[in-house]
Amino acid sequence: MDYIKNVGFLLLIISAFACDNSQKKSKKEYGVHFSTGDAMLIEPVGLLFFNKSYHLFFEYCTNTDTKVLGHAQSTDLLNWQEAPIKISSEWNYINGRGCFVFDHGNSSSLGNANSPLVGIFASFSDNKTETEKKQQALYLVFSTDYGVNWNEYGQAQVDIENFNLPISSIKVVWHEETQKWIMLILSGYNIRFYLSDDLINWEYLSMFGDEVFAKEGEWTKLDFFPLDVKETNESKWVLLVSGDSGSPNQGSGIQYFTGDFDGYVFKADRDKPKWLDNGSDNYLGIVLSDYLLNAKDAVFLGSICNLKYRRQGDTENSANELTVPRRLNLSNSFNGLSILSKPFDELAAIESDKKQLKETQFSGELKIKETFDIPFEINLLVDGDDRLYLDMAKVFGIKFSNNAGDQLVIGYHNQRAYFFILDPTKNSKDIQESKGFDYAPYVSNKQPIDLEIIVDKNSIELFALDGLISLTRKYSFEESQLEVTLYTEEGNITIKEASISLLNGVLQGCAVLN
Repeated sequence: MDYIKNVGFLLLIISAFACDNSQKKSKKEYGVHFSTGDAMLIEPVGLLFFNKSYHLFFEYCTNTDTKVLGHAQSTDLLNWQEAPIKISSEWNYINGRGCFVFDHGNSSSLGNANSPLVGIFASFSDNKTETEKKQQALYLVFSTDYGVNWNEYGQAQVDIENFNLPISSIKVVWHEETQKWIMLILSGYNIRFYLSDDLINWEYLSMFGDEVFAKEGEWTKLDFFPLDVKETNESKWVLLVSGDSGSPNQGSGIQYFTGDFDGYVFKADRDKPKWLDNGSDNYLGIVLSDYLLNAKDAVFLGSICNLKYRRQGDTENSANELTVPRRLNLSNSFNGLSILSKPFDELAAIESDKKQLKETQFSGELKIKETFDIPFEINLLVDGDDRLYLDMAKVFGIKFSNNAGDQLVIGYHNQRAYFFILDPTKNSKDIQESKGFDYAPYVSNKQPIDLEIIVDKNSIELFALDGLISLTRKYSFEESQLEVTLYTEEGNITIKEASISLLNGVLQGCAVLN
């Protein structure tokens, strides 16, 4: 088996099956994305900060029958180290549908000298009758040594007997204003809110979902957190909801609602959600839990995958890595509140060999003379005032290519007003009907036009308009070096600023405890 970034993970199998250790070893690869290598990533379970480190819990499998829980630790969200996790294989309710929370004040009284880490998971009852088997229950596990050894507490005291559909996601957050724990439980299209003093005894508060006008796909995962509005510093709450279909470029994706939460009821600003990412491959996202308690940013990680690949029998595009860590903010810049999503600032610490291009105007192609080792980052600032003149290019962007035949194009269509990622090898006559085409409508008159692009071995991520636009695309380059060409169609553009920086990647892969 390969190794997860640096040294891999010490994992404990939590299903009745054994790990398949016969997978072919693949060449060591370096990148800037958390990766499980050859193993399929089912979903991230939780991202927390405690004991001076970030901790990522996630579920994955080495084949379709073997599910394991992983635990990784990092001080910078880039260099991940192994973190042991010892959970009894008899606790068959441990899965990706639960959550972890750090009980910072030991409100549960489950801690000792250390505040406990608490996990809450949904399970079917073990009772013998068919009626009782359909009843769901919540179980608590806890750790007092920062997630290494785990103990079973038992069932939480919460009424969930009136659920019509299985629980698909749980999220627990600390609400500072009321000094209470808030739990969200997703079942079907309903999200129920509960309140607790101790993480054990829960009181039902309210429900969200019936008022939503347009429900896209089956709701599969949720997250809930506060964000300040960039222009006013007003605090709002954001509800992330992953859906298995209905995203802007087909397949699965992540929707979000903004609104107000008084500790009891969440009231959305509008009855229709927005999409966090217009690319085809950003799903099952999570945000750093209770980040304000640790004076951290709202850091987001999403799974770079799309369920449509699995439905199409495309095993080559199985999920195995997360997005680059992104910092989220709220802005009132267009059509109500929107999330701004950009690579987190710490990415600058691993930049090297930065190449800069002076301000220039060109048409046609402008090929960069040297090739670039993956991973790398590109920043462009294009003069948007040129749109006032008839000679501005109809389309402009960047072409990536190599000797292996890989081709990928990122750009902006000036006449139709959208950003796009295009795989020319899958192109059809109508670009918007192409299977290799993802696009995001231009939603602002912001000038100049800024683009930030992260290129890695198995993915490419585009951010534009200060993070108002993001497009994530799963794409595996056969070679580790790429040629970069700036181009225009039917006109010229003025590049005000441009830079390409290599990113010092870390070892990627996956290991399983035998």
